Amino acid sequence: MSVDRYNVAHDRLLPIFMSVGTSILGIVPLAIFPRQRSAFDRGLGIALTGGLAFSTILTPTVVPALMALLQDFSGDRRKHIIGS
Repeated sequence: MSVDRYNVAHDRLLPIFMSVGTSILGIVPLAIFPRQRSAFDRGLGIALTGGLAFSTILTPTVVPALMALLQDFSGDRRKHIIGS
């Protein structure tokens, strides 16, 4: 049975982007609005927002590419061991 990879990826990415989006929107006021402990809060908010955004962009782009490379490597290795 064949699996349509596009639909599977789309079904998984939408909830990921929605949850990360709400997390980032919840942290943004920590970085933007000044309060009494603003030096600590601003740095924490910027670090959390940047980390979430960076990891969200990195995960769907780099992880599948690395998985494809690892699968190609393991497939080539099996061919050499079996002798096909």
